[in-house]
Amino acid sequence: MFCTRLIRPLPLLAFSLLLLLADAPLAAQAPPPPPDSARTLRAARSAQARFESIRRNHLPWTNSRGGGECDERVGRFCLWYGDGDSTWEPPPEPEPVQKARRDLLARLAVAAADFPGDAWVAGQQVRYLLEAEQGAEAVDAARECRSGWWCLALEGYALHGAGDYEGADAAFARALREMPERERRRWSDLSVLLDASEVRSYRRIPEAERAAFEERFWWMAKPLYLLPGNEARSEHYSRHVLDRLQDRAKSTDGIVWGSDLRELLLRYGWPAGWERIRPSNFSRQTDGMVSRYPRGSRSFLPSPRVVADPAGIAAAEWELNAKRARVSYAPAYTPAFAELEHQVGVFTRGDSVVVVAAFDTRSDTLFAEVQELEAGLFLLRDERSAPAMVHGLVSGGDGSFSLTSTPGPTLLSLEVRAPAEKRAARARFGTTLTGIPPHGLALSDVIVLSSTESLPASLAEAVPSARGSLRLRPEERIVLFWEVYGLTARDPFSVGIVMVNENRGLLRRLGERMGMVRQVNPVRVRWQEASETEEPVLPRALELEIPQVSPGHYRIELTVTVPGREPLTASRVVEVVG
Repeated sequence: MFCTRLIRPLPLLAFSLLLLLADAPLAAQAPPPPPDSARTLRAARSAQARFESIRRNHLPWTNSRGGGECDERVGRFCLWYGDGDSTWEPPPEPEPVQKARRDLLARLAVAAADFPGDAWVAGQQVRYLLEAEQGAEAVDAARECRSGWWCLALEGYALHGAGDYEGADAAFARALREMPERERRRWSDLSVLLDASEVRSYRRIPEAERAAFEERFWWMAKPLYLLPGNEARSEHYSRHVLDRLQDRAKSTDGIVWGSDLRELLLRYGWPAGWERIRPSNFSRQTDGMVSRYPRGSRSFLPSPRVVADPAGIAAAEWELNAKRARVSYAPAYTPAFAELEHQVGVFTRGDSVVVVAAFDTRSDTLFAEVQELEAGLFLLRDERSAPAMVHGLVSGGDGSFSLTSTPGPTLLSLEVRAPAEKRAARARFGTTLTGIPPHGLALSDVIVLSSTESLPASLAEAVPSARGSLRLRPEERIVLFWEVYGLTARDPFSVGIVMVNENRGLLRRLGERMGMVRQVNPVRVRWQEASETEEPVLPRALELEIPQVSPGHYRIELTVTVPGREPLTASRVVEVVG
């Protein structure tokens, strides 16, 4: 939870300047109405101002004046990324506020019927219908609008608010095609979403290449590939719609709209609620207001560096829960969004590769009550190519997939979603899938399986037992599975497996490297054998028991050695827990 507060006092000149900076584009989109319609429009605007006044007078009180020093200053406002109350929820809306909204919507309906070409009326009607959780009615109102590209944008906004992200994406795409060039550039520009160093990189992109960069940016920003459409992009454009809706409209907090509020809106969305700051003992007037933004917001947007090289991003680099994220979004379908515990391994099949991905949500308290999950594995090459994907329903909190793809740079996304409980998690990172090298001898990844009655004799048999969690307990039995490629019949080779303590200090590591300290590994296995088949793939599995070792991270390292060849190695890091 984070919040903003207006910094007082502020010179009148600053308010005047912000008034000059504020846009007033909606007024220019419709010709002056006839007298009767003008009275209707004035009545609608008066009703809107009255509603916001009633709402403001029924807001809850708080003694909070923020969280100390500002984490960031945005124009007139002090921004705190956390004020110590991460459980804050807006209280139920009082009945007088609900009644005032119903009265406002009735006024707006009359105005819309009398003057369907008025952009302001159409926009406010859609806005307050969505506030009233009347999504279908908001979509209908947007489609009744008769004000050019603005109506298409309103339709996108309404569809997004109603949860139809695919329809919203399509409506916004049409609006962007039809809006004036200057407006399209304004909506498409990413500068406000980026920090100072990223803005410099973004603006150095040649004009002819910027649209392609922006398309890839939003492709990577999509929170879940499990869902159609692109809810991150339609959320961004919906925020642009909300920005324009402030023209000639009264606000809940009573503050004049300006460029600072526009920036906060585009970065964090519309506040989840407001609180009036209780006046001090010597004042009868409120000391201002605190705007609170949605709890559960996450940072889904990629940095320009990642956009330039999607395959180069590591799993730990894409931090959804960054405390001081410059931009955040809380999807309505899942305010609780987590990192997904997972394991991924790559295996080769001729000129293709097989990706095995397993997940486990059972230790995550977010999914404690969840019985069934929508889950999927997605391998994406770029924003224009159809992804390789596999998805389905999974019971029990854990599962695994295998998916065939072609070698090359790839963005991998493993996702789960519990629609009824509004929970979601993902693991997303870049990788380069590689096939068998020209010399023909290669080793797959090594993956960890749960122990079963019999060892798997093939990858197909191994996949159902792949573990999504690599947290292991002493004396727990596991199975390691791997494949060797390119051996010929009767080729001798040796296999070695060691379990290396990753928690050793720097001095001990240096001593081991220099031969001054003996390296002690809790597991060390080695054997020799010969290939008994001409098949290009040699699968192998070995059962191990985790020894009694100190908790921490350990690297299980597999080495395959063929006489006269460089040794082949693969490893997997596991965590031993108490």
